Amino acid sequence: MLDDTAALRSEREVPADATQGVDVAHRRVEYFVPVPDSAPDQYLAFSFSALIAPGSDPAFYDILVELFDAVMGTFRWSYA
Repeated sequence: MLDDTAALRSEREVPADATQGVDVAHRRVEYFVPVPDSAPDQYLAFSFSALIAPGSDPAFYDILVELFDAVMGTFRWSYA
């Protein structure tokens, strides 16, 4: 839930694959948030990627993901 709105959160490890244009492995986190009262339905997408250096400590990436989740936890709708 973001600002009392149901949101979709996705997290995955993306391996390096030069044939797909992904030169470096990374962890990707995405949020998809519906725009209230939109017709047709519209969504905002928020994305975070952390490059994974070979031999690095996975706990570091966990902390980065927690930081992104904390930032997203402050998301609020505001109407001008």
